[in-house]
Amino acid sequence: MDEIFRIIDANFNRVREGLRVVEDGIRFLIEDKILMKRLKEFRHKFTDTVVSNYPLIGKYRRASEDIGKKEKAGRSDFRRIIERNLSRIGEGLRSLEEYSKIKNVHV
Repeated sequence: MDEIFRIIDANFNRVREGLRVVEDGIRFLIEDKILMKRLKEFRHKFTDTVVSNYPLIGKYRRASEDIGKKEKAGRSDFRRIIERNLSRIGEGLRSLEEYSKIKNVHV
């Protein structure tokens, strides 16, 4: 079952990283303080929720052994960066939803 925790951890990180990239775009390029603050609050609540349900989640991380790790593709513009990261967030949340059902019905 440790493998399930690795999946949850990988997707937890995927979502947080995607949220941070979008948050930075809103902060530095769009300069929308209200939206940036909402994204930041959501990222922190998301982190707190996952960590409170899986307090030892980082224990299962083995990123150096991840056979699915690949080189990052180049990005052409701000819009494409945001689109890809929003998609990444959605995919990560979907995977978290499915795999967390195995370990914890409350998530």
